[in-house]
Amino acid sequence: NLLVVMIAYTEPKFQRELVVVSESSNLTTSLVEYLNTRGVQLTSLGFPGGYTQGNAEYSRKKLQPLVQEFLAATFG
Repeated sequence: NLLVVMIAYTEPKFQRELVVVSESSNLTTSLVEYLNTRGVQLTSLGFPGGYTQGNAEYSRKKLQPLVQEFLAATFG
């Protein structure tokens, strides 16, 4: 099981954050590493599963296919 939540803020500047939750910490870590190889630039917010998205160009419409690609490669 995997849950990915995207949060977007416009004040004081546009910013996106992700929360990635899974029963498997290895799955979460692998997904974050995969997204970073694709240029998403996730950095920890200091709590488990919370990440600042350094590259705000990745909207949910661009991020979802990457998550799907990762899951297909991981689980077939």
